[in-house]
Amino acid sequence: MTESEPGAAPAGTRNIHNINARTLRTLGHPLRIQLLSALREFGPATASGLGERLGESSGATSYHLRQLAEGGLVEDAPDLGKGRERWWRAVHDGTMFEASEFRTHADPVVRGAIDVVLHETATT
Repeated sequence: MTESEPGAAPAGTRNIHNINARTLRTLGHPLRIQLLSALREFGPATASGLGERLGESSGATSYHLRQLAEGGLVEDAPDLGKGRERWWRAVHDGTMFEASEFRTHADPVVRGAIDVVLHETATT
């Protein structure tokens, strides 16, 4: 399944995002990978809650959550917030990609991002 909208997967199947070069550049930061993983594993959360869980400041988590949102990997969950709380949720259940497709990519940022993603995946 590729880049389907949340909830578009048939009942009983997982909504898996097939990573493209743009998404890979978005994921090219260790904290973003950790944030996305935490949202997938533990469900929706605030930037503050994620900061506490990951030992990061809420400012850093908030910034990186916005970057993930721009990349289409997380979204605002307004139905969960009270007052000024901003809750976030993962858009997809998981991601998949073929690493060999990106190792020789013309964009050095993409090549660097694949190394970050592979390292974080292997060490977490």
